Amino acid sequence: MKKPIRAVVVALASLAAGCAMNSAGPSFAELKPAEARADAALVYVVRYHAEPLAIGAAIWLDDARVVELFQKGFTRFYAPPGKHTIRARWGVLSGQHPSDIELELEAGQTYYLELVGVSRGAGDWIRVGSRLNRLGPAGAESKLAVCRYQRPTKGGEAVASDTQHLDEAVKASSQPPQEKKSEGDLQGPGWWAPGSHMK
Repeated sequence: MKKPIRAVVVALASLAAGCAMNSAGPSFAELKPAEARADAALVYVVRYHAEPLAIGAAIWLDDARVVELFQKGFTRFYAPPGKHTIRARWGVLSGQHPSDIELELEAGQTYYLELVGVSRGAGDWIRVGSRLNRLGPAGAESKLAVCRYQRPTKGGEAVASDTQHLDEAVKASSQPPQEKKSEGDLQGPGWWAPGSHMK
């Protein structure tokens, strides 16, 4: 019975795409350029096309939630140098799988990521998956040019600047490690189901 139920979820998500929520912030050209920093890396995440189109995907920097990114939207934030995991998490009703990417960030460098996803089904076949991909500057700018900026948020409210998540990441990295939970207890942005990424 799981497959028919999953098919219904995917079908409903696809139908909702006709009224997809698109970002309405400034364009990439209108946005004030972000300055390079000697103590941090600059990270862009763009969602040019990721299904289901009508549902937002939460973007996380390690354990700090950055923004809920919608179709044709992008965000940017600073992160301290070192190894970090950027995560994309979808709502349960989306039927979409999560995605993670680990990066070794260098101070003064700019990184571009694209969130892609497919969520389609008809009859007995279903294709679902999402992924965060690295982009080169040229490929990123062509997609950023047609997307709108979404300011990072905290508690549903826009943060004061793109540097806030840098401060949060630095604070989080200074905390003592938490006790490791068993697989059955793992919840939230730190858990990724094996085999759930898009092939």
